[in-house]
Amino acid sequence: MDLKDDETSEFDTLRLKLAFAYHIVQRIVGADERLARGEVRFLEQRFPAALLVKLGFLTAQGTFTELFQQATSEALLELPRRLTLEEKFGMIDLLLDAALADDEFHPSEGIVLEHAARLLGVASEDLDRHLSTRRGQVGDIELTTQEWQKD
Repeated sequence: MDLKDDETSEFDTLRLKLAFAYHIVQRIVGADERLARGEVRFLEQRFPAALLVKLGFLTAQGTFTELFQQATSEALLELPRRLTLEEKFGMIDLLLDAALADDEFHPSEGIVLEHAARLLGVASEDLDRHLSTRRGQVGDIELTTQEWQKD
């Protein structure tokens, strides 16, 4: 099985997306400085340890490997050019789901989400436009980048 999408990359896009998403999700769930039960469930369901071990990202003892660090670093360089805007929005949706896993949305989670969008090459206007499509799914939570910057 070829794990490369092109000759300049050590990893396929799926592995890069997983590494990037897990790295950012860790930052999101830690942004409000507490780990809620819903966030733990989200991590276990979306990023099962067995999968991370199988991919070589996690040791059996639960320590992240150098391979995970390499994939995360490469993801920062490769994903902005490899993913379409729709695929980037899919990543943002996953990150938003992580932020909402504890049934709360803290402005610091929004700041991490906005940073992740910038890392993916998504402009603030595009992010705001995309988040407006999710407004009905998240209740009264303000999903605009301007609101997150007020705190």
